[in-house]
Amino acid sequence: MLVAYRFGSLSVLQPMLSLNYVFSIFLSFVILHEKVSLLKCAGVFIIIVGVILIAGGDE
Repeated sequence: MLVAYRFGSLSVLQPMLSLNYVFSIFLSFVILHEKVSLLKCAGVFIIIVGVILIAGGDE
């Protein structure tokens, strides 16, 4: 991650860290066989949309 900060903009890279929550929910579903509710799916969708919107960068 430190290398990414060297070459990328902090305002773009920092929100991408929120994808860790998406990976945590996905791994808990696959490995721990937890139930994924509609509310969790909505949260994952909002996180992904937010990261996509912010990942456009400063252009």
